[in-house]
Amino acid sequence: MFNIERKGSENRVLSYKDQNCVGCGICSEVCPTDSLRLGPTVPIARGLIEMDLVSVNADSCAFCGLCSSACPFGAL
Repeated sequence: MFNIERKGSENRVLSYKDQNCVGCGICSEVCPTDSLRLGPTVPIARGLIEMDLVSVNADSCAFCGLCSSACPFGAL
């Protein structure tokens, strides 16, 4: 689970709920800044690797909300 925040004239927050994520990759496909990366889904799902299915580059994220809108599972 992660939360990233950008402050400015409009405060925006991107929250990720790992318990809702199934690793489908829709969020990374729709991201216009290529800020979201899908991790190795099978090893993560099997518990071989302890990490989130999705990671975000907070420096390049535009906080546009496309990933959140596209996620059918409410993970973002």
